[in-house]
Amino acid sequence: VPRGQHRVTVVLGDATRPHDEMKVAIEGNEFGPLSTVAGQLVSVFSGHLMVDAGQLTIELEDMGGSDPNVAVAYLLVE
Repeated sequence: VPRGQHRVTVVLGDATRPHDEMKVAIEGNEFGPLSTVAGQLVSVFSGHLMVDAGQLTIELEDMGGSDPNVAVAYLLVE
């Protein structure tokens, strides 16, 4: 990712399965725990971020619960 300001959108969810206890960290900013039901999409973050090192850092973590996955519906970087 080129150095500078970027609009970033992260949406979690899955068309067919529920997911629980998901956590997302974007450039060190943590969001969660979040849960979704089948067919639900949740916007975790949508905003502008400064990328200094030429790399956008996004960390995904399952925090437990009945489903061991983090379901990213989409990630948009503009």
